[in-house]
Amino acid sequence: MKPNQWVDDRDNDHQGLPMFDIEPETALRKKFREFHNENPQVWELLQKFTFQIIDKGYKNYSVNAVFERIRWHTAIETNDPEFRLSNNHRAYYSRMFMDEYPEYEGFFRTKELKEAR
Repeated sequence: MKPNQWVDDRDNDHQGLPMFDIEPETALRKKFREFHNENPQVWELLQKFTFQIIDKGYKNYSVNAVFERIRWHTAIETNDPEFRLSNNHRAYYSRMFMDEYPEYEGFFRTKELKEAR
C-alpha cells in the first residue's frame, strides 16, 4: 500500500510527502491522524458509503452527507453510544479518499485548508 500523506506517522522518515512539507504539523491535522489511527472503521465506512453513491451514478457528493451516514451506522446499526465523529475530520477524509482514488478527484468539493491559509 502506498504511503498516505494525511495519516502517516510523523515519527517515520516520510521526506518528500506533501504533508511533511508543512511545518509544524497543525493541531487539527494531528488530531485527525490520531483519530484515524484509532478508528480505522471510519475510513472503511467512508469508502463503502462513498462507493455506494458513486455506483448510483453521482459525479460529486457531499462529504457531510457521508459523515452523517457514518454517524447513523455507528449510532443505530452498531449501538456504540461512545463513538464521536468530529466535523473537523471531513476535510482530511475527503482529500484522503481522492488521493487514494485519483480517478475520483473532485468527487468531494473542497476548500482550502485553514492550515494552508
